[in-house]
Amino acid sequence: LLNECEQAALGIMYEPRDFAGIAYVPRAELYRIPATVTANYALNQMQSLEPVDDDQATRNDITVTRKGGSGTRVTKTSGALSTAQPPLGAGTYDDSPNVSLELDTDTQGQATWRLALGTVDESRYPSIPFDLTSPSIVASPTLTASLALIDVGQRLDVTNPPAWQPPEKISQIVQGTTEYLNNYERVITLNCAPSAVLDQVGILGDVTGQVSRYSSDGSTLNGSHNSTTTSLSVTTPSGPLWITTALVPADFPFDLLISGERVTV
Repeated sequence: LLNECEQAALGIMYEPRDFAGIAYVPRAELYRIPATVTANYALNQMQSLEPVDDDQATRNDITVTRKGGSGTRVTKTSGALSTAQPPLGAGTYDDSPNVSLELDTDTQGQATWRLALGTVDESRYPSIPFDLTSPSIVASPTLTASLALIDVGQRLDVTNPPAWQPPEKISQIVQGTTEYLNNYERVITLNCAPSAVLDQVGILGDVTGQVSRYSSDGSTLNGSHNSTTTSLSVTTPSGPLWITTALVPADFPFDLLISGERVTV
């Protein structure tokens, strides 16, 4: 019954580090959470950082069925992890969970959320080890304390990643922990999954200073642009205009991500 609840609510059930029992992190508590641990790769604060670019978590064709009821099927038809055959996509990776839900209409949200989780176009970091006796960690009491307490459902950020990785910080949700102890070592290994989808959940209105931005219905880029363009303008034939520095100067600057490139407005 507990496993069915976890499957229906899409949170994380686990054995906590600080007591013997079972704990549960609701899905909504994973949205846009601050980092519990922030480690700096450039300061050698982790033993290794080895991404895995595989298809273990890829799911791009999902049919969710309510037990005793009907279901919903959703597919991703464009993009690198779509059902299109390579090189246009990844091919079909299907999944057909049968979930204990209240209503048949609940299968729509279940299917689209599972599709979003299954088509994150990022490398995984299934194992990130930290040696708490290494000088770079011992030199930071804050990092040492946070590593000693981090648990499942919390977020790890790695700043200043290696040059062969994208320049953005690496954000992961902890799915499990392993701890190794002997007379001279204490190594905590975090089993992680990308936090990308959870970080992108919109929050309506102002929640502790976080305000989501919404696109205006009908706005498009004005003209054609390529990778060398240094200036972009937006036309809005319908819907409200975008904000401007003249109207709300306090909201500027802010960043956008366009085709994988971060630009500052």
